[in-house]
Amino acid sequence: MSILLVVDPGLRGCGAALFFDGALTFAQYVRNPTREDRGPAAWRDMAEAVRLFAQGHLIDTLVLEVPQVYTRGKGDPGDLIELAGVDGAILGRLMPVQQYGYKPREWKGSVPKDIHHARVRKTLTEAERQILENSAPASLRHNVLDAIALGKWWLAQQAKAQREVV
Repeated sequence: MSILLVVDPGLRGCGAALFFDGALTFAQYVRNPTREDRGPAAWRDMAEAVRLFAQGHLIDTLVLEVPQVYTRGKGDPGDLIELAGVDGAILGRLMPVQQYGYKPREWKGSVPKDIHHARVRKTLTEAERQILENSAPASLRHNVLDAIALGKWWLAQQAKAQREVV
């Protein structure tokens, strides 16, 4: 059995999705118990919350979205340091597993978030839609949807690579 954990990182919370043998089985917005601090202590606490989310599952593969700097004035590039810190802390907590990281442009291109999310929602089965709906309050669900979408993209890439080998 293969268990994939996919994380869309955030300092205050992460979108997380678990796939068992390629099927989405659980997803959640995982909250950081540290509400105001920044830096290594907050990264560690966020990573520990993700580890607890995945606890009890023998994760063999971890896929993370990694920060990407956009040059056209979207937000504070310094915030990306916090995301990179969270990614690093999660990697440290969930070793040894196969680990992969992808920048947003690598897995979803430059499609605007609302358009990409609408496309992904159309691909979800009824069961997957229910998992998404139960994963977080509506205002935070986009984080979980990103984790699910990244997981589905990664699984499709793995299937494609398998077909090319055969």
